[in-house]
Amino acid sequence: MTSKAITLSKLFGASAMDYRDKQLNRHMTERLAQAKTLPTEQQFRWAKKCVALAQRQHRTTFYLMARNWLASLQNTSATSDLPLAH
Repeated sequence: MTSKAITLSKLFGASAMDYRDKQLNRHMTERLAQAKTLPTEQQFRWAKKCVALAQRQHRTTFYLMARNWLASLQNTSATSDLPLAH
């Protein structure tokens, strides 16, 4: 994801977030920052773990952020297999 990633606080404002939402938002932001330097396969694993965590904890916004991350990785890997246009 890009540096323009949507955070929970931008979506709902800090007052609408409970403590767990803030923890998950921080976790997701840290994961995205760390993942930029990792191989794509490991990024897929991390994104899938974030999706699973959000599902288990019933955190819709965190789930959507994780799914967006996973979808962007899938789009990137699908297009990286294509030959470059000259």
